[in-house]
Amino acid sequence: MEFVERIREKDKANSRKAKKLGCIIDTDICIDLLKGQKFAIELFENILKSGSYFISILTYYELLKGAYAKGQRDTVENFASLIDILAINEIIIKIGAIF
Repeated sequence: MEFVERIREKDKANSRKAKKLGCIIDTDICIDLLKGQKFAIELFENILKSGSYFISILTYYELLKGAYAKGQRDTVENFASLIDILAINEIIIKIGAIF
């Protein structure tokens, strides 16, 4: 899949340097991306340009929970291995609630 190639090309060290200012990718966007939905691919390509993007540990859980077949779980685990995963804390919850 194209998204995997794009993420691998990106230097993971760059995505870790600015955790204060980043994009937390919603579960629905991740699902649509993994399904190959065009709008989600385009959105994710724009997010990649930001240089700082993450999924929350809750999003990772939701993706795994919804992956029923082994192939789906493998895809989710591959995707998650390429993106920084944030633990959820009170600050993240409050910031997320604003948006």
